[in-house]
Amino acid sequence: MAKLPDGWVFTWESNRKGTQVTVTEHELVMCKHCKHCKERTLFGRTMSFCERGIAFDPQRYFCVEKDDWCSFGEREDGNG
Repeated sequence: MAKLPDGWVFTWESNRKGTQVTVTEHELVMCKHCKHCKERTLFGRTMSFCERGIAFDPQRYFCVEKDDWCSFGEREDGNG
């Protein structure tokens, strides 16, 4: 059974003359469903980390909350 998305994000773009607007729909993926979010235990406390890395330092991870999201979110099952 297909899972419902966490939400949708709509972006828009207009042509040079401003006579036409194109709206694009993207699925919103929260950290709790993202393949980059991993749980780790540090000092007896379980925390969630985004393991996507940062462009200038691919080994740098950062702490996230389960209900956070970002533009790089990819659903665990690959449908995001």
